[in-house]
Amino acid sequence: MTFNLESGDYHFAVRAVNAEGIVSPRSAVVSFSIAPVLYRRWWFLALLALLIGGVILIIERYRAERLLELKNAFGKLSVSEQRFRLMIEQSSLGFIIFSPDGRLISVNRAYEKIWNVTFDQIKDWKMLEDAQLIRSGVVEKLRAVFAGENIFIQPAAYYPQSKEAELTVDDADKPRWIQSFAYPVKNESGELLEVIMVMEDITDSKMAETNLQKVREERLRELEQVRRRIAADLHDDIGSSLTQISIFSEVLQQRIDKSNERVLEPLEFIATSSRELVDAMSDIVWAINPQKDFLSELSGKMRRFAADVFTARNIDFTYTAPTTDNIALGANLRREVFLIFKESINNIVKHSSCRRVEIELKIENSELYLRLYDDGRGFETDATTDGHGLVSMKQRAAGLNGILEIVSGKASGTITTLVVPLTTDQADGRS
Repeated sequence: MTFNLESGDYHFAVRAVNAEGIVSPRSAVVSFSIAPVLYRRWWFLALLALLIGGVILIIERYRAERLLELKNAFGKLSVSEQRFRLMIEQSSLGFIIFSPDGRLISVNRAYEKIWNVTFDQIKDWKMLEDAQLIRSGVVEKLRAVFAGENIFIQPAAYYPQSKEAELTVDDADKPRWIQSFAYPVKNESGELLEVIMVMEDITDSKMAETNLQKVREERLRELEQVRRRIAADLHDDIGSSLTQISIFSEVLQQRIDKSNERVLEPLEFIATSSRELVDAMSDIVWAINPQKDFLSELSGKMRRFAADVFTARNIDFTYTAPTTDNIALGANLRREVFLIFKESINNIVKHSSCRRVEIELKIENSELYLRLYDDGRGFETDATTDGHGLVSMKQRAAGLNGILEIVSGKASGTITTLVVPLTTDQADGRS
């Protein structure tokens, strides 16, 4: 038999009964106590109460400190947001803020001034569906911002008075040129809160740039007309006169007695000088003629000159050049490169005693590249010479911001390399 006794004091009394049923007059008594379980003892309950009270106190203090931190953080955030909003309102740059679904939330005063509108007038404007902005690529870049990227948007023109536009400004016939930067604003979990677009009106500077470009183009046209007129005058007047002098000198040489050396020598000098002046005049006319401002013209003249010189001296040569003829070169670039080439050819003919020459002309990485190789006897490039040809060639190359390199040695031939960068001015004829 099992007894479940609660904690406390107990007395167990027992009387004896014999076989005849007689009960003893006195009971045998046993007294005992059952102690309570541990978790019901007073000291344990007291400790448990103290522990629970301490935990509650710690939690409450932590909650109070956390609330204070959050309050301070929200206070700082509120101040920062107020400063940011104030900065936006006072900025000279236009600000426009979008919601995550592309709706306009707000704009600042600078934006309203740029477009001569109020926010109430454009609050329903669906900017991401604007046909002009789609064509100019602005919408595509804005969508990338909504996807989480920071994007700089190159200057683009917007015509407020077109039928597609929903904005109205004073200058009806003039576009607004805008460059901008857009970035997303996210929360800690990465969710998009809004998109901010900062824009700058560069219409005035763009119009000034356009007007300056028009003036430059007009000046270039005038310069081309002057160059064309000078080339024609030199060719028709001075060139023809020199040719006549040369012809008349040769006719006189044929008519005068061959024994009269006192007359023949001056006539020979006049005829030779006239022919040289005609050749020099031809080079000058070619250099200043705007119709010759192309790589094909330079290549053709170089090829003809090399053929005339090398063929007369039985020197084999190869000439490699681009086949395209639409690469524009400036007059000064053409002239200087040709003169460097001409001096190199003359040096080869006079000093190398070569049998073969290789010439290569090409455009590579926005640079004009010219290479001449001869299998002649070469020379020591470090040795000093009395001539001014090499010095003049290097000065011409330096004037073009180029590099002239000559590699040679006795019995090893000579390689002359010219590399000239093709700047904008050199390419469009202003050099």
